[in-house]
This record gives sequence, structure tokens and C-alpha cells, in this order.
Amino acid sequence: MKEYLFERLRNNVPDARVLDVFAGTGTIGLEALSRGAKSVIFIERDHRAFDILKQNISKIGVEEETFCWRTDVFRTSFMPRGYEELQPYDVIFFDPPYPMVPGLKPSDPLYKSIERLAKEKVSSEDALLLFRTERYTEFELPAVWTIVDKMSVSSSTMYFCRKTSSIDPADFADIETSMSEKSTSEEETDEEPTNEEET
Repeated sequence: MKEYLFERLRNNVPDARVLDVFAGTGTIGLEALSRGAKSVIFIERDHRAFDILKQNISKIGVEEETFCWRTDVFRTSFMPRGYEELQPYDVIFFDPPYPMVPGLKPSDPLYKSIERLAKEKVSSEDALLLFRTERYTEFELPAVWTIVDKMSVSSSTMYFCRKTSSIDPADFADIETSMSEKSTSEEETDEEPTNEEET
């Protein structure tokens, strides 16, 4: 999915301040940097993945443009102190483990985390949220985000979301029509795509 995704984001990533949540070993965030992103904050809780992530950043030599954060996605503010220049975020990659998403609803911690991402100090008014799920998963997103596009590749779907407050109401009909058309003609392929605690 990575190549297809970044082809779609070719106008969004350059000079963007990026947040990579559930970053794993940093594949997506580092790709964003290679394509011109201004900075990336990585959030990853798993010890092993976090260590590999830091090694990958060191090998490439992009410590100045990045920050690796071992913090709890369900409790974090998404705003690490001392890194204000890397915020607010313009592009947010959000790739939770697939089992967390089915039936997502307002009472779920993951839902509240996605909601916090829309706060003014966390993300820019024109921020783009990329939310990845297993294909055909049913879930509810916070009303502060509106799905404006989606892309399915193999077994996963990437939802492109904008802040609802940034969308002209007159555009909703166009968005719904576009989404309806894409649901019947989506592009498909078999291609698969220092230890910091929260302060």
C-alpha cells in the first residue's frame, strides 16, 4: 500500500509536520521524510519495535527532524513538551492494530484518542488524517472528522479524513457522491504494502 498511498499524498507531504501513530519500525513516517516532510513525531509503545525504530532513524541520520515517543496512545495529549516546533500536525498517519477497530464507538479509548487529534493545538485546520483498517471493517469515527476519500489495497483500507470544521457544507454532497462512486470502482491490487517517555 505504501507506494499507492504516497502517490496520492504527493501534494500533501512536502514541508508537512507529520505524526505517525502506532508507528511500528517507522516505515511510513520515514517514507514521508524521504518525500519532503518537514518533520515526523513517531509514537510506538512496543519495546522491540521502538528500539528498531530508533536504530532506523540513526542509520538514516534524521535525528534532527524526528522525535521517537514511547507513550500511551489512549492517554497522550499528542503534544510532547519541548517539540512545539514540530506541531501542530499537518498529516497524521493512524494505523492501530486491526482488532481495535471493529465496532469503534464513542465510549472506546481509541475513539477518544482520534477525537483529541482534532484539537486546535494538536493539528492544523487543514490537517489530513490517514486512518488504516482491515478491509470491510465497520466503525464509527468522531464527528470532528469527516471521511473524504478512501483507498483499498489487498486486505486493508486507508481512509482519508479532514476536520469537519474545515469542510464547506456545500461540499458534503460532492464528497458523498465521490465516495459512492469509489465504493464500486476502487483500485485493487495484491501488493502488500534516546527512549522517551511521555512528559
